[in-house]
Amino acid sequence: MKWVEIEIITTEDASDAICEMLSQLGADGIAVCDPLEIKRIIDDPDSLAYADDGFVDSLGSDVKIHAYFAEFDDGIRLGAKEEEYDNPEGVGTIYGNIATGSKSLEETIKLLEERLSDIGQCLPVGDGKVTYKYVKDEDWENEWKKDYHAFSVSPRVTIAPSWEKESVTETENQKVVYLDPGSAFGTGTHETTSMCAEFIDEYLSTEDSVLDVGCGSGILSII
Repeated sequence: MKWVEIEIITTEDASDAICEMLSQLGADGIAVCDPLEIKRIIDDPDSLAYADDGFVDSLGSDVKIHAYFAEFDDGIRLGAKEEEYDNPEGVGTIYGNIATGSKSLEETIKLLEERLSDIGQCLPVGDGKVTYKYVKDEDWENEWKKDYHAFSVSPRVTIAPSWEKESVTETENQKVVYLDPGSAFGTGTHETTSMCAEFIDEYLSTEDSVLDVGCGSGILSII
């Protein structure tokens, strides 16, 4: 099996309809980059979002939609529904009657272009350019582990993931805490955590009692 990333250049007005069409085709994943939406979020005075100077401008004005399809030996397996979605203005159909089945990549691209043309009868699709590329089928569940290694969170403590037990050695002056990063905040990489760890080493003793409010993973209590 190979993964195909299909990119569609379009407008903000048509992006929702195109995403729905891709979903009906059976896309395994859809990602949208909308520069105007990003700019609205950054410009919102109540937003905490931040972007470097020039970042938003570098995105241009076009909306880029990426859809991911799995390609097997018999082609791309489309998982669309059979129903037609009537255009309320009576100009053809928006999504057409797309049957479930397998199509070659070329046939899939042609089908996408036809559906974009249908959507373009009632919404401005802009450039409407369709391109594709193959992407590697990575084991993302484990791939990220290559970039997460043991580190010293304080002069006294080293934090290490469980998959590096054989390569990390504990010494008399440097204790090792094995903690796998997960959904809870507090792996020790954030500055606030490392500063607190250094504070504990320097100012606290085993006789002191400390309340760790909002502890996340509980790393400060552990060390």
